[in-house]
Amino acid sequence: WNPLKGNTPIPKSQPSGTFQGITFTNQRSTTVELVWLGPDGTEKVYATLAPKETFRIRTRPGIVWLVRNPGAEDIGFFVVESTSQATAEAVVGD
Repeated sequence: WNPLKGNTPIPKSQPSGTFQGITFTNQRSTTVELVWLGPDGTEKVYATLAPKETFRIRTRPGIVWLVRNPGAEDIGFFVVESTSQATAEAVVGD
């Protein structure tokens, strides 16, 4: 989890490797959106998570997932890393 502070740059997606599972968990007290960022900068909303809700998807290492609050403000991001585990965990925190 990389919270955005000030002018923190959001990296570009650079997919590589094989698909793996990832589970996102919203630990915030508000609803958030999970937005997939394509290598060309395209955005696609994949899920809206209520507090304590989870979402599981298969994705590739190097992909960036942006997290937005209900007001469409970017609040943080994840960069998927390769893992030997069956499913990686990604916790959206404050």
